[in-house]
Amino acid sequence: MSKFTSWIAWPLLGLWMFCFGVDYCSVKLQGEPVFCNVQEEGTYVCSGYSYRVHKHPVTGRNEFILEVFGEEVVCTLTN
Repeated sequence: MSKFTSWIAWPLLGLWMFCFGVDYCSVKLQGEPVFCNVQEEGTYVCSGYSYRVHKHPVTGRNEFILEVFGEEVVCTLTN
């Protein structure tokens, strides 16, 4: 990898990781990410990752499914 490419790639990767971390914490605490676009009710899409957020009907807690590059990574849904 050339120096020019690494000067561009590493900061972009760091920015993506920062946005991912902020959104993950935000969904876990508030049920809504900061940097994502709303596609449908409860479905948030970002660059490379997406969230599907639902409220549990009994407890009222936010439960979500996290997908990174189309693969399910975290699922906190309960029966």
